[in-house]
Amino acid sequence: MIKWSLSGQPLILASASPTRARMLDAAKLLFKISPADIDEEAIKDSALQDGFSFEDLVILLAELKAEAVSQQHIGYVLGCDQILVCAEKLLSKPKTLVEARAHLLGLQGRKHVLITACVLFHDQKRIWHHLSTSTLLMRTLSEAEIDNYIAGFPEACMSTPGAYQVETGGAHLFTDIAGSNYDILGLPMLPLLAFLRERGLSAGKTG
Repeated sequence: MIKWSLSGQPLILASASPTRARMLDAAKLLFKISPADIDEEAIKDSALQDGFSFEDLVILLAELKAEAVSQQHIGYVLGCDQILVCAEKLLSKPKTLVEARAHLLGLQGRKHVLITACVLFHDQKRIWHHLSTSTLLMRTLSEAEIDNYIAGFPEACMSTPGAYQVETGGAHLFTDIAGSNYDILGLPMLPLLAFLRERGLSAGKTG
């Protein structure tokens, strides 16, 4: 099997996101998953109280994930994070379907942005980062439409801050999306691959 790697070494993904893993796998990158263990909500609260911008916050979260995992692995470690901002308010993942419904009620008929960051460490040193912003317009929804969506896609409602996954049932919710599909799904693949090619990313047989 042909895989793309850096000198035959796997990229370490410091994330438990199955969507990010699917994107790396679809691109046939050699990678391993090693989720970071950080208290994201506490970091968010502290950083915002200290006056961090939303852009600086998402970079900080991605960096702390990569840094934590880089203490356990040599080579290249990729940390990623994404936040949702609507009307200057940060939304976190809903903990219940009731909370997910409240998120959707607040987002319907309005634009919001997804701010996505990835940070790359190599041998415990930060060597690169990328930040992207995507704008999404959710159509005006009735409460019955929201309830039907939640009933049809309950897992998606609990997996992201906006209570949707655009790659599945979330497509029913939007009238306009501006941004790279990769970025919206949480991993800016094109700039990542461009940087890795500069570092020697190449194809080779594995197994």
